Amino acid sequence: MLNKQYDLVLEKYIDQQNSFPKISSCANSFNTDISRCNRTYGKCAVIAIVAAAEGLVPGLIVGVFCAWDLVDCKADAKEDYSECVN
Repeated sequence: MLNKQYDLVLEKYIDQQNSFPKISSCANSFNTDISRCNRTYGKCAVIAIVAAAEGLVPGLIVGVFCAWDLVDCKADAKEDYSECVN
């Protein structure tokens, strides 16, 4: 009985150890995706500032688009991470 419990614990431990490289790979991909989202947002923010020079309304419109795109991009990154881990 004790050997069977030990085998189950050992098997569970080995399974957990085997899953760490996958999680690490998923985390690296997630961090890369988030960095790309932030880079794109930075470029878009510069465009919003330039548009604001033409007037408040154009700047706000571009700014809202930038924020929406950032939220959407990060949601996609989170979804991809969840799919990768599971």
